[in-house]
Amino acid sequence: VICLCLLSLIITFVFLKRSQSFSYRRFGKFFWRSGFILTFIFYIIVLILIFTIA
Repeated sequence: VICLCLLSLIITFVFLKRSQSFSYRRFGKFFWRSGFILTFIFYIIVLILIFTIA
């Protein structure tokens, strides 16, 4: 949960730094995609750890 909160803050600051306009539609798309990738990588790491420890 903390990682997703930090991800949303980072995305917001990057969008505001690139251009002064902020679009919730663009933010939602980018946040959904990057959150999915972050969650997918986390689950892959957890699976690798489970199979190497067990």
